[in-house]
Amino acid sequence: MFVLFGTVHPAHAEEPPTEQAKREAKLHFDLGTAYFNAGKYDLAIAEYEKAYQLHHAPLLLFNLGQTCRKKGDRVAAIRYYQEFLKADTASSRSAEARKFIEALEREQAQAVREESKVHFDKATALYNAGKYDDAIAEYEAAHRILPVPDLDFYVAQALRKKGDRRRALQRYRQYLAAPQQGAKSVEAKRSVDELEGEERAEREAAAKARATSRGGSPSTTDRASHPTLPPQPAVNPSVLQSPTEAATRPPRRSLWRAWAGVIAGGVAIAGVGGLLQWRTSRDFAAYDRGILDCSERNGGQGCVSVPPDVEALRARGRTLQNVAFVAYGVGGAGIVTGIVLLGVDRRNAHREAQTASPPSLSLAPFLGPGQAGVVTTLRF
Repeated sequence: MFVLFGTVHPAHAEEPPTEQAKREAKLHFDLGTAYFNAGKYDLAIAEYEKAYQLHHAPLLLFNLGQTCRKKGDRVAAIRYYQEFLKADTASSRSAEARKFIEALEREQAQAVREESKVHFDKATALYNAGKYDDAIAEYEAAHRILPVPDLDFYVAQALRKKGDRRRALQRYRQYLAAPQQGAKSVEAKRSVDELEGEERAEREAAAKARATSRGGSPSTTDRASHPTLPPQPAVNPSVLQSPTEAATRPPRRSLWRAWAGVIAGGVAIAGVGGLLQWRTSRDFAAYDRGILDCSERNGGQGCVSVPPDVEALRARGRTLQNVAFVAYGVGGAGIVTGIVLLGVDRRNAHREAQTASPPSLSLAPFLGPGQAGVVTTLRF
């Protein structure tokens, strides 16, 4: 593993060390090697660093990388190997150092994924238990370790469950703005639309309440000093008919049951859309797990070739999602149509009930500034 100290030559030009510095560096080098062989890696690192300060031999950097790797400090080992390659590009140990760097980077990436997954699994358990604040903290911890876009989506979900609409919208939009969106993008867009709709409804309700509070009602004194005619009902010429015509016309058949059936059908179709959307979410979740497993089997380098069964899950999920959207549209159209036609039917029934009442005559006196009279109303 280690090369004799006296045979090491730096690749870059620098002032050569004195013989005294070489002897002291050799002592630290030998002591570091003894500590290394004894498994005392912290002491070995300290001695090798002292030796390098006295004599900048590139192979000392290689030895430092070896010692840090044995200690388990992957980050420091990679740094020392990289410094060694910069200091001596023609060394016979260069290929070995590159091999160690590649292996350590794979191990580091796997360790990061595993550490992030620990926080993610804990956050999911807390979310399912309704402990949304704790779940958010664990999702954020996982995101700091491995900042993947899907974690923004899960944080937004927890914030929405908690009732923090503003921050939930912020994290949904952050997820959708990521260069590579996951399988949750459709659900995230729908959540953004729903939350923005809630905000608009609240603003409109608040504006209406303010307008009502500012409007008020006229006082009794104002009404007494400015008497006005009572409002007169508008006359619809289509309802003017003789008693004989009203008696002989067949009664109108109400269709409210049919329109109620249309509404019920629309609700049922929309419900089918909801079931399909639920199944779509399950397929996309299975697809995400398949991609993650494929990436782990590939050493954390991404999923180069997606397995056919995993790709089939995404294709089926997209198909079910499109069918669900069609069901939502048809069901919603049925509900709106049924409500409108039911309202028209009830209005017509009320109008016929008014015209079927017997004729009546009413008198209403009124008194105004400089005028007086009687309002005569004839209903027939």
